[in-house]
Amino acid sequence: MTSTSKVIVSDSRYINDPELHLGKSLFYYMLVRASKAKLVFEAGTDRGFSAFAICRALQRNASEGIPGHLVTVDNQTDRGDMLEGDEDGSVTRMIGDSVEIVRAFDRPLDIFIHDTISEPAHMRAQLEALVPHLAPGAIVYSSWFTETFVDFCDRFGLTYLEVADKPLNHWYRGSRYGLAWFDRPSLPT
Repeated sequence: MTSTSKVIVSDSRYINDPELHLGKSLFYYMLVRASKAKLVFEAGTDRGFSAFAICRALQRNASEGIPGHLVTVDNQTDRGDMLEGDEDGSVTRMIGDSVEIVRAFDRPLDIFIHDTISEPAHMRAQLEALVPHLAPGAIVYSSWFTETFVDFCDRFGLTYLEVADKPLNHWYRGSRYGLAWFDRPSLPT
């Protein structure tokens, strides 16, 4: 089933455009393909557009001999309707508080995607919980380029940049995202 067909038959068909605007999802696909990430953690599944794209990138990487996995977390049970189960074993879907799930995580993360709320205290807690789990060379992406994100990067020595999203011919004006990476062997404690 194509992505557009999935939108038309999904439970959220009345709130989604039937025409997909790939934007961030395409960016995630390219990021996973280029980095050859082994483990991607997405905090904020929502409808699952991004998870769908990430899984396709992981599956393509696996076909080239570099297997990977996505863990996607949301605090709502009705999220991820763009996914088809476990996407041939490439995704684990979890329901719960992303901060607590990140804290309890036991494997190094190559890419972390922060796509939950931008409220500063929650964002700070989520990013700080992440620090012990970042693999060398890990990439951290936030759907909000905010002072909280910049402070986190400065505090832990991550190099960062602002990514602007400016869709053409669409009602959505775009946003500013944060992209960071740690280019030293391990994070300071």
